[in-house]
Amino acid sequence: MKTFNNFKELMEYDSELAQDLLKEKGEGKWQEEEIYYHVTIEDYAEHELYDGWYEGTLNNDYNGAPDPLDFINLKEFGESLANSWDNGISYKTSHGEVLQTTYVW
Repeated sequence: MKTFNNFKELMEYDSELAQDLLKEKGEGKWQEEEIYYHVTIEDYAEHELYDGWYEGTLNNDYNGAPDPLDFINLKEFGESLANSWDNGISYKTSHGEVLQTTYVW
């Protein structure tokens, strides 16, 4: 996950992505807030497991035991999360990238 301090930083990083988001969500106070960027839906799903909604249920050290993520289809899980998320703070691009903010679009 990459964090941008505001929309301007996202624009400097990837103007096409930023314009796509702006076209979809319109201008607003959200442009002054942090924006979180996940390159793929799988990255988003993994973030939610370790640092998001499911934080604390998994860790990175299993003392030699198998890593549960090796058995989870992150694409399928991510798509399922996307189908149930709050559209007011999350957006999936046509290229499968995920953008989120803590301030409603």
